[in-house]
Amino acid sequence: MPIILRIDVDNPYGYYSFPKKVLNYFSTNYRRFPIRYDFLGYLAQAKSLFHTLREAKIPATWFFRVQSRPNRKFQQELLSSGHEIAYHAERTASLRYFQDDLQELSKNLPTPILGYSKHGSGQLKLSKYHTVEYDFPSLIKLGQEMNLRYFTGNEEIPTLEPLQMGELQVFKGSFWLDENYRDVVRYPITWLIEAASKGKTIVLLTHPYKWVYSRKEKEDFQTLVEAIDDFQTFSSIIS
Repeated sequence: MPIILRIDVDNPYGYYSFPKKVLNYFSTNYRRFPIRYDFLGYLAQAKSLFHTLREAKIPATWFFRVQSRPNRKFQQELLSSGHEIAYHAERTASLRYFQDDLQELSKNLPTPILGYSKHGSGQLKLSKYHTVEYDFPSLIKLGQEMNLRYFTGNEEIPTLEPLQMGELQVFKGSFWLDENYRDVVRYPITWLIEAASKGKTIVLLTHPYKWVYSRKEKEDFQTLVEAIDDFQTFSSIIS
C-alpha cells in the first residue's frame, strides 16, 4: 500500500518577511477583500512545492482553505498532473459555515471535492474566522452531513488505523514531516520508509511554507522520495 501525501495550504503568503506577514494577515482575516495576486507572491510556496512534485512525478492531495484557494490556472495545473484538491475546513462551528466554505472552494472545479481536513489542532485561534475547537465527533458529523468520502485528522500518531464510519473513511493520524509535531525518537524518517516497505498505508503531512523554508524538511522529503516508490492521493485510495 502507498504513502498518501497530504499538503495543507494554510497560508497564501507565508510568514518569512514583514510584507508577506502583512499580506497573509489581510488575506486570511478579511474575506470580503481577498488579495490573490500572483505578482505579490500568492501561493508562491505551494507552487514551488508543486513544481518539485511534478518533476518527481509524485501526486498529492492539496487541502485548501477558502482564503488560500488556487486560481483557475493553478487548479488546472494540479488536476492535469494527477493531483487532488480537497477542503481544509476552518469554520467548523456549524453546518452552515462548513457548507458555505465547501461550496465556495468547489467553484470552478470540474469534479466534486471528496474529502476534508481541519485547520488547526485545537490549541490556537489562527485567524478571525477560525474555529479553534478540534471536536472529532462534530467534525465527522459535518462530513457525513455533506456526503463527503473521507476525513484526515491531525493526530500525531501515524500508526492509527483508518476507520470506516458509515460512508466516511477516516484517517485519524498523520506522519508530520515537521519534527515539531512528531516524536522523532519513535517515528524517525527511517520508520516511515520501513512502514512503506511493509505495505502500510500512512498519511504524510506537510505545509508548503514550512517545506520551502526548512532545509531539514527538504532533506527528509528527498530521502523519502529516493526510498519510496508509491505515493498516492486520498481519492485513488478510496475509489
